[in-house]
Amino acid sequence: MTVQTDKPVAHHLGYAVYDAEATARRYERALGAEFRLMPPYHVADQFGRPAELKVYYGSMAGLALEIIEVVKGNTPHSDWLKIHGEGIQHIGVYVPDLVAAARKAVADGGRVDWVYPPLGTAQISASSTIEEVLAEVNPNGLVYIDVKHGGTVLELLGPPIHNMVMGTVLKGMEELINTPLPPVV
Repeated sequence: MTVQTDKPVAHHLGYAVYDAEATARRYERALGAEFRLMPPYHVADQFGRPAELKVYYGSMAGLALEIIEVVKGNTPHSDWLKIHGEGIQHIGVYVPDLVAAARKAVADGGRVDWVYPPLGTAQISASSTIEEVLAEVNPNGLVYIDVKHGGTVLELLGPPIHNMVMGTVLKGMEELINTPLPPVV
């Protein structure tokens, strides 16, 4: 997936699950998918506390997929599982300017659910203003935006995250991800 655009582009689907390995293997058997386990993701939750994610990246049916299991902590993924159960927790969307896209999404009524990694310049709390929250959006990171339609959140990611994912974990899977649709007959 080569992104050369100044517009948002669908990047991947992110699944929140209770058992990432079992889910990856199920999709591999059922649909010929291919998944790779990442090293543990040591992240901070929405409150800055340590959390850990087990993540498989892969592809099937022309899509890049991310399968996420919360190993420790309270993240947007664990919140999703409590409310919705297993399923598509986010739609990953490449944006050329992460900060501008986050500002636009919030201006259009979206709510920031997670900034990762935050810039660390301010202590954010539930009483923080929108400007304080947006000031923590790291242009080299990602941000989860709840657009309040359909339950699934948007994961906005800019060029650095795209390059990391496509240049390492999904390298070699381009043919599976770029599978064209069959022609209309």
